[in-house]
Amino acid sequence: MRYEIDHAFVWTAAGAPAADRLVSLGFTEASSREHPGQGTANRRFVFRNAMLEFLWVRDEREALTAGGGRLKLLDRWRRRNNGASPFGLCLRPADGDARAGEPFPSWDYRPSWLPSAWSIQVDQGSESPASPLLFCLPFSSGSDHTGRTPAHPSGVSSLTGLRIEGPGLGALRTRLPDTLGAGFETSEGSTPGMDVIFDRRARGISFDLSPALPIRLHW
Repeated sequence: MRYEIDHAFVWTAAGAPAADRLVSLGFTEASSREHPGQGTANRRFVFRNAMLEFLWVRDEREALTAGGGRLKLLDRWRRRNNGASPFGLCLRPADGDARAGEPFPSWDYRPSWLPSAWSIQVDQGSESPASPLLFCLPFSSGSDHTGRTPAHPSGVSSLTGLRIEGPGLGALRTRLPDTLGAGFETSEGSTPGMDVIFDRRARGISFDLSPALPIRLHW
């Protein structure tokens, strides 16, 4: 079974003020969302094949107990600049086959905001906040993004590359399916960073969101 990236997220300050920088660069923002029972909220940017999510905790009590406490959302958010990985990575079956097996050893997370028949497969190896939160949506498909992709004044269309670096990232790559392809890379580093590449850098433009967020955009 082949898998691909559904979306990547970064933990941000409440309200994700850094997302305003993307809007000013010509990225059209999609609708935001709250996650009842999970204590988080987001701002989102949707592309033809994937999504970039800015995530924060809006209810600390809910975040503390989400997934029986195994997700450690509150700890991840509070320590995003101090020892916890600020990133998360979500996969989906490449052909949208909901009967796909697990891409990695996982446990089922059934949040109240999902239909009762669905569950999220959370990587057993990413329970430490020092590692990016890795999970899979076995019910998702690429058409979920294609059908609601807004026009971006910047001209961007598709996410064609993602590079994540930071402490412990070498071990993360060994848990990921090989089918993610050459466009996805992880590397060991002393500080977290993420390069998000659109349309194979066709326009030759780059923008660094640091120090607000450890993300660099290329399109």
